Amino acid sequence: MRSSLIENVSGIRSAMERQDVPDEVPVADAVEQQQGAVRPPIDDDTPGSDPGSPPLEASDGDWQEQRETVEFDPDDDRES
Repeated sequence: MRSSLIENVSGIRSAMERQDVPDEVPVADAVEQQQGAVRPPIDDDTPGSDPGSPPLEASDGDWQEQRETVEFDPDDDRES
């Protein structure tokens, strides 16, 4: 019975037999355990978010102000 439930949920025939799936394992967990552990490759060249959009933690006004270019003032006597 448990084996047929796993087949119906996953849409593929499960390799698990009745004795491999204890009764206390929920069907969804058993199906998830049968899936491969494949993760998409990480692309270091692609940023995680769009650089043209504001970060979630910043307001639109603050974000736009931070993106403005500040011109160098030769008369400014402050030390770096």
